[in-house]
Amino acid sequence: MLKKIIDKEGRVIAYESYDENHKLMNDKDSLSVYNYKYDKHHMLISSKKFDKYRKHPLHIGSYNLKYTYGEISLIKRVVNLDEYDVKNNDNKGVCIYDYCYDIYGNTTQTKDIIKTKNLF
Repeated sequence: MLKKIIDKEGRVIAYESYDENHKLMNDKDSLSVYNYKYDKHHMLISSKKFDKYRKHPLHIGSYNLKYTYGEISLIKRVVNLDEYDVKNNDNKGVCIYDYCYDIYGNTTQTKDIIKTKNLF
């Protein structure tokens, strides 16, 4: 069973998967709960994923994302965060994805930024 939670604006803010005993159940991606937050313009600003124990699934790497948009409402930046909302690399070793577009909305450049640990 898939439960959708909708806010007063009519936006889906959560998906939850349940088994026949009404207990959280992982889907094919080993995820059970998807949470979404939107800004006042109905743009997705963050998404978080959880397993059936309501823990972040560290194995997927990008379980806590924050989105930033440019002037023409296209995604400008996606930031990977850990379970404490601190910037963190995903499974590909990338922390931040930056996108550039032409005047027609076509992606012209993508930058992958890696978070490095302080050595001192």
